[in-house]
Amino acid sequence: GAWRNDPDLVAATFRHVRFSSRGGYYLQLAAMWGWSSLPWLGSIEAPTLVLAGDADPVCPIENATILGQSIPNARVEVLPGGGHLFVMDSARDIALSVRAFIASTDAPGRSSKTPWSA
Repeated sequence: GAWRNDPDLVAATFRHVRFSSRGGYYLQLAAMWGWSSLPWLGSIEAPTLVLAGDADPVCPIENATILGQSIPNARVEVLPGGGHLFVMDSARDIALSVRAFIASTDAPGRSSKTPWSA
């Protein structure tokens, strides 16, 4: 994402980030390897917006596709060039998409055009 090409953006963001502990990080990794919500995704009843970046080196875009196919009434939107922390470095773009989704009364049937696409 944007962080790969802008070291100043990384520095500006991390001035406001506090890490809990190394142990907390390892517990997150353990949870990632030892838990799957896949069997329960089909029971989600709320319209769901799945956001993903297509340049995310941590979570492959296939994960968003799986979520979109497994959750009823889900909509997947992909931010071109978005990295793993696209919510932080592209907050305005994300806010537009979230607002449009929330404002929509028929979110699952909306067109695939997003604020990110031309």
